Amino acid sequence: MNKQKKKGFIIVYVLIILLVVAVIFSFFLGQIENNKDLNDNLLDRKQLNYDMLSTNNLVLEEKYDLIKDFMINTYSGKSEDQARKEFSISYKDKTYSFILVYLKETNNLELDDTFLLANKRTYSKKSATLLHTYLKADVNPILDFEGPPTYEEADEEYDKVEFTNEPIVKDELIIKDKSKDSEDIKKESDNNKDRSNDEENDKNEASSDVLENDSSNENEDTSDKEKIEKDKEEDIEILDHGVINIEGDLILEDDFTFEGILIVKGNVKTNGHKLNIRGQFIGHYYDNDDIKIIRDKKVTREYIANIDDLLDFYTYAQKFNN
Repeated sequence: MNKQKKKGFIIVYVLIILLVVAVIFSFFLGQIENNKDLNDNLLDRKQLNYDMLSTNNLVLEEKYDLIKDFMINTYSGKSEDQARKEFSISYKDKTYSFILVYLKETNNLELDDTFLLANKRTYSKKSATLLHTYLKADVNPILDFEGPPTYEEADEEYDKVEFTNEPIVKDELIIKDKSKDSEDIKKESDNNKDRSNDEENDKNEASSDVLENDSSNENEDTSDKEKIEKDKEEDIEILDHGVINIEGDLILEDDFTFEGILIVKGNVKTNGHKLNIRGQFIGHYYDNDDIKIIRDKKVTREYIANIDDLLDFYTYAQKFNN
C-alpha cells in the first residue's frame, strides 16, 4: 500500500515537472516566434523605408521639371486648383503614387511656405509606411514677396534677371505736378499770344514789305511756341508701368501710381505726396503712410522673361510615418 502511494506521488511529481517543462518550452517557442516576427517586421519596415527613400529620390530626379513648374505657378499666383498635384512613377515593377501640396500656413512656423511631397501610404504584408518630404525654394529677391529687398540685397541677383522689355534707367526721377505744369504751359501760351498781338499792332504801322516779313516771323514764333508746349508735354509724361531702375533718388512733386518693378538705389522723397506701387519694389524699406506697396506676383511675372531660372528647390526635412 505504501509502495503504491509512493508510486502515485512520483507519477504526480513527474507530471507536474513535465507540465512545467512544457509551459517553459512553449513560452520560449512563443518568444522565438515573436522575435522572428519582430525581426521580420523590422526588416520589412526597413525595406519599405528604403523603397520610399529610393522612390522619393527618383521622383525628385524624374519629376524635377514638373515640381519646379508647380512651384513657379504657385509663387506666381496662378489659380488655386494648381496648389495640389498628383503623379506616379514606376519602381521595381510597381507603381508608386505621390502628391505635391503647397503649405502656405501650418501650425508649425518652420513648415510655412513649404511644399509637401508625400507618397500615398504603401503597404506590405506586415507593415505600412508613409514618407513626408518638405521642399523649400530658393527664390530670387526680385520675386521674393516676404518684404521689399534693398537694392544692395537684390543687386547681385538683379543681374541674373532677363526682362520682357528693356528697363528704363534714370539717374534721378522727379514726378512733377501735372496741374502746375499745365498752368505754366497755359500761362506761357497766353504770354506768347499777348506778345504776338503787340507785335501785330506794330506791324500794322509798317510798310507792306515789312508786313510780309513780320508775317513770316509770326509763323516762326507760333512754330517755336508749339515746340515749347510739345517739349513741356513730353516732360510731364510719366511712365506708370514697366520696369524702372533709378540710380539716384525718386522725388515726388505729385502723387504717383506705378505698376511693375520699381528699383530705387537712392531715397524716396514723397514730400507729402502718395506713392502707390503694385508689383515689386526694390529699395530701402519705408515706414511711411505715404508709401503703399502691394507685392503682386502676377504683375511681377509679366515683366520677367526667365522666371524658370530664378527658382530652385531643395529638401528641407523628411519624416517617416510607419
